Amino acid sequence: MREPATLDEVEREDLAACCQVSPTLNQAYRLVQEFLVMVRQREGQRLDAWLEKVESLALPELQSFASGVE
Repeated sequence: MREPATLDEVEREDLAACCQVSPTLNQAYRLVQEFLVMVRQREGQRLDAWLEKVESLALPELQSFASGVE
């Protein structure tokens, strides 16, 4: 949930290793980060496109979250 720039070296390495091993985790991480940037920068106009991306992927947890956002 944190901004990538705030991660220390070990955290960045661990995150990279996890994302490399699991394509699903990598997709989920990227979508969560994209959502957080959108919220932090108040770019609500990007929400519909983000929701469509989530809907098109087989990530039930994010789909549930997206349904709640809608």
